[in-house]
Amino acid sequence: SSGINAEYGCLYKTSDCYNNKCQGTGDQSSTFIDCDQSNKTCGVNGTGFPVCNPGTVGIGVNCTVDATHDEYYCQNDLTTGVAECIYPPKHDCYDSTCTG
Repeated sequence: SSGINAEYGCLYKTSDCYNNKCQGTGDQSSTFIDCDQSNKTCGVNGTGFPVCNPGTVGIGVNCTVDATHDEYYCQNDLTTGVAECIYPPKHDCYDSTCTG
């Protein structure tokens, strides 16, 4: 699924958290460039250098919400840009007057 509705030209989400870098291939496999894949996709040019293409949704992950993990936030690996879901610890009490 490309994330584009061709009939209306609308962009829709296919993941909860998106990768934010593109990686090259071959001799450029250790090269990463910034690329917000919530509205762009990765590619490579003729020399394997990564390119960021606008217009479609790229790669991401879906985050599962359940009774144990009722909230999440997105985080990206600093080097590769791979997205992950981070589930903060669940608390019994959020009121500032609680103790213990």
